[in-house]
Amino acid sequence: MIHLEAGGATATVDPDAGGRLASLVVGGAERLVTEGGGPTMWGCFPMAPWAGRVRDGRFRWAGVERQLPLRLPPHAMHGTVLDRPWEVVAADERRATLRIDLGPDWPWAGHALHELELWPGRLDLRLEVHTGGESFPA
Repeated sequence: MIHLEAGGATATVDPDAGGRLASLVVGGAERLVTEGGGPTMWGCFPMAPWAGRVRDGRFRWAGVERQLPLRLPPHAMHGTVLDRPWEVVAADERRATLRIDLGPDWPWAGHALHELELWPGRLDLRLEVHTGGESFPA
């Protein structure tokens, strides 16, 4: 776990649980659901290389039909990284940077970077998706 603190606010990042923000306490009150029955039921998690649903897990890109794993049948949901461990690239008392390859369930090489920075009065989140050279939808 990575613990961030700034101006009385605290945040906990769990790299092993999909790189998610597992807790955010502001003004002494927890602002997130901190536990749930599955990876989409708690915290604030990065969704890459796509967010939302891909109907039936199928799409066409550059003339080729692609099939993704169905996380919530009959649909592919919220990307390929929300329940896989992320590598901690850097972390200090206010910032964390995490990295993950998009994985075997994504048909192209690439990775995601997730940056979190806690300030007094705000939390900045940045999610980037990088290709491995070949363009792809994200």
